[in-house]
Amino acid sequence: MYAFVGALKRLKASFRRKLRFLMLIDFVAVTALFYGFFFYMDVESRVSHFAAGNLPFSAAELLIVISVALSFVLTLFFHRGDKHRNIVPLIEKKNHVLHEKLETAYDNREKRNLVMDSLSEEVNSSLTTVRSSALISRRVVLLKLMFAGIVILGSMFITINDEHVNPDAISEISKVAKTLSGAKEDDRVADSEPFGDFQAVTDEFFGEGEGGIYGKPTIARLTGKKIDLLLYSGSGAGLELRSADDTSLYEFEQTPVYPVDAVASGTSDDYVMIATKSDSDKQIINSYAVEMSKQ
Repeated sequence: MYAFVGALKRLKASFRRKLRFLMLIDFVAVTALFYGFFFYMDVESRVSHFAAGNLPFSAAELLIVISVALSFVLTLFFHRGDKHRNIVPLIEKKNHVLHEKLETAYDNREKRNLVMDSLSEEVNSSLTTVRSSALISRRVVLLKLMFAGIVILGSMFITINDEHVNPDAISEISKVAKTLSGAKEDDRVADSEPFGDFQAVTDEFFGEGEGGIYGKPTIARLTGKKIDLLLYSGSGAGLELRSADDTSLYEFEQTPVYPVDAVASGTSDDYVMIATKSDSDKQIINSYAVEMSKQ
């Protein structure tokens, strides 16, 4: 084995260690970010009842577990390609002396000849000046460290001072979000149905150009501000709607039958009695009835 292969392996191992260190920084920063966010949104009080009844640990510990799990997944996702990174192009990019030489020597490391012996010695001497820290951008490292420090300090400040979001602020944010979503929906409907489409529907309804006055049936859509309509049952007269599956039959009930007796009314008895009177008596009764009606 050529000497430069061993030097290259040592550089690769050192480079992987530094990548794992950056991965650890990201893991700590994202965990602190998630935990600070959950604590500020007062998620602990929302899940305390669930944790007390279903888990062997408290709600605060549950937030830590969730933060660590989410951070672990995201960190692995963003650093999934670290173990497959090829260090040879990075070394050639940072050291122009090794440009194309290192890759050529590494591809032919199994061959033995005078050309490879000379090339391997040249590459090995150049690799002694390469540092694994130079293969990672210092700007990226500083940004990661600053981000992690700010997030950790912010989370510590929130937890130590027991800072929580104001419930009124959450309600205001939800109202603003609903307003924005409603405005976007109105704009989308307005853009999809311009005035030209309305004119076309109107012409089709009145049957212009076809000699008809009705045209094809259409459905008008009312757009604008959304309203809520509440209907309360039992507030007035109306129809009781039943399900189509209700097939119960209603039977008529037989009313009780009572005997009918013929009873003569009192008016008919008086009429018979007057009819039996003489003409002079009838004249007196008639005069009396007329005088009484005048009073």
